[in-house]
Amino acid sequence: MTILLLLLAHLIADFWLQTDQIVQNKIKHLKKHLLHHLVTTGIALAIIWGYQYEFQQIIYYFILPFAFIIITHLVIDLLK
Repeated sequence: MTILLLLLAHLIADFWLQTDQIVQNKIKHLKKHLLHHLVTTGIALAIIWGYQYEFQQIIYYFILPFAFIIITHLVIDLLK
């Protein structure tokens, strides 16, 4: 369920919250692009962490998934 919620959050962030201008200027405004992903991923994970895990074990249910998502997203973007 967590994976599906994160996938849904990613789809919303990439296709609904990003304007065409943001997509076209990803490299030019890389800091804004990264901030967009950090904020949306952090909010989605915080909601899932609170709802499903009642804010227990921050390292396993928030920090490690957050780091994994950020690292894999950067690798995928660099390979494109």
